Amino acid sequence: MSQSQINHEMNLFLKITHNVGKFRQKYVRFRARHERDIISKKKEMAKNMKLTYKGICNDFSTLDKGVLPENAVKFREPDTAAALNARMFLFMIPTAAVIGLVVLASFLIYGELRFELLHPWAFWAALVLHIVSFIPHELLHAVTFPKNHPVSFYISPKNLVLFVCSVEPVSKRRFIWLSLCPNIILGWLPLVAWFFAPPGVVSTILLFVGAFNTLSGAGDYMNVFNTLRQMPKSSFHQHSGMNSYWYLP
Repeated sequence: MSQSQINHEMNLFLKITHNVGKFRQKYVRFRARHERDIISKKKEMAKNMKLTYKGICNDFSTLDKGVLPENAVKFREPDTAAALNARMFLFMIPTAAVIGLVVLASFLIYGELRFELLHPWAFWAALVLHIVSFIPHELLHAVTFPKNHPVSFYISPKNLVLFVCSVEPVSKRRFIWLSLCPNIILGWLPLVAWFFAPPGVVSTILLFVGAFNTLSGAGDYMNVFNTLRQMPKSSFHQHSGMNSYWYLP
């Protein structure tokens, strides 16, 4: 190899090394800027989400009342906690049937149950994870409200529920999304993951966690059912006390 070829190869190597160094610097700056943007967005979300812990509420009639427009129409729904719980239980039945169909589909496709029903601790681990997910479930409801909407967080030991609510109006589409969001993330996604995961302890936990969280969303499915049946297109939803209302702007 001649001296000119050696010099050419050396210059090419130095040029490539220089370009790689420049690319690495740009990547480091991009990553740092991206991380700053994520932190900034999280701070902005925390600032805009006005979540207030209101303590224990065993009497739903004491919940905050919203300022309703004159044309607001009350939902056709139960007016007492006992009747509300009974209606929610009815929505658990079709939900359980859908979960059963998912398990049946898995059996027909794979030719086996693909979960360890008699595992000594998988069920209890899933139950603990389900209980732990109560607060994240409500927080997912809270963050899906529009920005600057004040959201109240309550605990009701008598009715065995945690819940969030806001007396500010939201669109029909937004109300459906904020009702379903926690159930999709904490319930249906684990079920989907179980469907495709290899059989074992982890997949068994995924199945039970998904089933528990999906069933516990019966009240949210009831709200979505009422919304789809009763609210016209382009209408708004608003809570006042323990009841829901809709109106056209």
